[in-house]
Amino acid sequence: MKIKDFLRKSIESKYFLLIFFLFWFLLFSSLSFFRDAQLDENIYIADSVTISNILRNFEWIGNHGVGLHGFLSKLLLGIIFLFTGPSVFIATFLNIVFSLLSGVLFYHLLSNHFKLGKRYSLLGVTLLFTSYQFITYTPTFYRDIESVLLLLLVLNSVLSGRNKWLTGFFLLLLLDSKEHVFYTVAPAFLLWVGIESYINNKGDIWKTIKEFTFNNLKLFLLPLIFLILMFTTSIIPLNIYNANILGLIEEGIEPMVSNFDLEMATHNRDIEVNKETAEVVPTVSTPDSTSSILSGIITSFNIAISYVGKILYPRTFSFLSIPFVVLIPSIFSAWGYFLECLKKKKTEGILLPILLILFLVIYVSHASISRYILPISPVIFLFFLLFLTKFPKDEGIAKRALVFTIAFTIAGLYFEYSYVSIKIIINLILISLLLLVYFRKLNGEFLKYLLIILLSIFSIGTALMASYKYGQIRGYLLYGYNRECE
Repeated sequence: MKIKDFLRKSIESKYFLLIFFLFWFLLFSSLSFFRDAQLDENIYIADSVTISNILRNFEWIGNHGVGLHGFLSKLLLGIIFLFTGPSVFIATFLNIVFSLLSGVLFYHLLSNHFKLGKRYSLLGVTLLFTSYQFITYTPTFYRDIESVLLLLLVLNSVLSGRNKWLTGFFLLLLLDSKEHVFYTVAPAFLLWVGIESYINNKGDIWKTIKEFTFNNLKLFLLPLIFLILMFTTSIIPLNIYNANILGLIEEGIEPMVSNFDLEMATHNRDIEVNKETAEVVPTVSTPDSTSSILSGIITSFNIAISYVGKILYPRTFSFLSIPFVVLIPSIFSAWGYFLECLKKKKTEGILLPILLILFLVIYVSHASISRYILPISPVIFLFFLLFLTKFPKDEGIAKRALVFTIAFTIAGLYFEYSYVSIKIIINLILISLLLLVYFRKLNGEFLKYLLIILLSIFSIGTALMASYKYGQIRGYLLYGYNRECE
């Protein structure tokens, strides 16, 4: 009891929140000393150096090729470089600041908008901070962490009921930080505004159309102006990927559409590096003499089984992104929350489940890699926390979620090819805890805390092990800091 009381008093202390984020700052900072900047990251840092040199000559950067995948964070870093000089450490430190701000915003969302309390809000931030992709890309200068921060800004703006012009400004920043995230979430906002307009106007069609049009103007006018200035003036540096997505290149829209091609979208990327052990889902061949009806059935089956395979492959959903033990309960929780918001006409809350479902649909149907799930991960963790704290009371949702979680976890393990026995044990432990939470055989709160803590430990352990064997830590040990070996 003394230890329990000590922990409770420590958590409730007014200084604990500061200590919590200070701990993560120190951890992220320690990882920044094992740097091995590569690929696109080097391009972004080089662009920042170029921006710094241009600004030093009192010129603007609009006519220069520094807009690849956005320019605002590069501009901020370039201004800092004016005082510090070029530095990979400074670039990494800026990204760590973005990570911590993301945690602060997520904590605010959990504690203020969803009233989850201090403990669950801190555990939610811990789930985010320890997730594989977050811990991997925090000590870098990739765009992913910035997109998490800006999407959280957008969501906090919506849930706070702020003016949609402000939300539109945050969407503009999201468009610059990671353009494909903006285009992925845009359909969810269109659908949300449509539902909100319909509810607010009690089904009156003309009023609904008017509100729908005006609110979408508020949300998307600033991003539209940003794109027009980018393509027609020297004010905004060109990001060619916007032109690619919008079909403004010579090949038109074909390169963008090709990413939704069945073969490309459902390809198991593990085959490229593990041909002997990686598995793919089997498809049915169509004999030449097959009737058109049977051929259509076989084709439909092959399409469906290919997407099922995409869902089950480790690089889509696993501890490399989001494990099924978190994802499936989150989806069921999101559906329950959506129905609840519709019933109570809580129009701001409707956005979150719509956003999650549409994001996942595009993530699965588009050629993707595991880090593409990172921007939506706070929403997934939010609904996982709601599942643990609220939906055990709804036995229908909880029971179906548990059945699907077990089924997808078992099926997903079939496609694992490394450390399989360890992964089986880990998933067995986590699912057992989830079942105990559902059946409430022991102290429910303790089991929920234990489940979240074990998830966090397994996630960060996976990320650090991968970094040690294949990633930045390995590069540092082999070649020195940022490959500056002596």
